[in-house]
Amino acid sequence: MRYICCLLLSIAFAVHAADVPTKRYFPDNPRLVVLFQEDQDDRHGFPNTKRTYEEINERDEARRQEILMLLTRGKVRTAQDYFYSAIIFHHGQTNDHYRTASSLAWIAATLDPKPKYLYESASTWDRMMLKRDQPQWYGVQPKHGENFKQIGFYPINDTAVTDEERVRFQIKPRARLMAEPDQPARWPPEATEPAPNGARPQSNKPRH
Repeated sequence: MRYICCLLLSIAFAVHAADVPTKRYFPDNPRLVVLFQEDQDDRHGFPNTKRTYEEINERDEARRQEILMLLTRGKVRTAQDYFYSAIIFHHGQTNDHYRTASSLAWIAATLDPKPKYLYESASTWDRMMLKRDQPQWYGVQPKHGENFKQIGFYPINDTAVTDEERVRFQIKPRARLMAEPDQPARWPPEATEPAPNGARPQSNKPRH
């Protein structure tokens, strides 16, 4: 895992030094589109999914291993590639999974600061902090009650980031999060956009 993190950092520095959009040189990897769509399909209807959670966990691990292989072969190149990879690692179970997801999401947002990439960067960071038994920074991660209804947010570190930073990452200011405990943290709300390479159109917000 340390090797992968070092690899991600070296790629990020190389791309940043070039200071040009990666799509000028590389197309999006169609295999990652397939993996992302499988990830989302497995979670369709959550918590009432077609597959058991055990089956989904096994499929998640297979997808993570394939992404690690693609990374070592230099096949994850564009912002979309990193974003889709981040989503898949975001669905892991360990702190290393969430750490990798956060790194991948940040590279995506650095290459192309689209709202959904910035939001995913904050979301993965908050999940990593919660996994480490620490308060989240931005306030993305919600608590759920009966019937998976949102009832609030996990504890938030009030000094880690400012409201200006939250807004940059598409998150409501702290006071508004507390005033709307049953509403998603993201603002403005995500919109549906055409899916790439023939995939089905879907919301900018992946299924977490």
